[in-house]
Amino acid sequence: MYRWLHEPDVTFEALVQPHQQQTRERMQAERVVLAVQDTTEIDLSHRGKMAGIGQIGNAKGRGFHLQTVLAVQPETRAVLGCLAQKPFVRLPAPKNEQRYQRRHREQRETDVWMQMIEHVGPSAPDGLLVHVGIEERICFLSFGLASRLRRTLW
Repeated sequence: MYRWLHEPDVTFEALVQPHQQQTRERMQAERVVLAVQDTTEIDLSHRGKMAGIGQIGNAKGRGFHLQTVLAVQPETRAVLGCLAQKPFVRLPAPKNEQRYQRRHREQRETDVWMQMIEHVGPSAPDGLLVHVGIEERICFLSFGLASRLRRTLW
């Protein structure tokens, strides 16, 4: 099993792709689908030193973040499946970084929200896909992207 996971063509994306495709197929039968997006912290602090992880929580924890978009049928609240997932590591802020510099970094943590909206793609031809986020600033940034992609956000 461990050797299999180290094969170059065994990637996170390849592992989740079949489930995401089945979720898209389930969405075809729905008139309205909510695309509910949030971030989860995967805490690996207890594992000791590991390559490829970063800070989580109050910067004392170690692990990574997992951005997830679930497809939900709004009337029944049934989860149709996972539309997208992306693991990412929070990079430590440079020492003495000012608020202005933080807002204008080349790579920002908020970018993953926009990447997920793009990854999810359009709704079914006769359906409506409503993106749901919990942070006001993320929702505000999403409006511009939604208008360019001709999508509906909430």
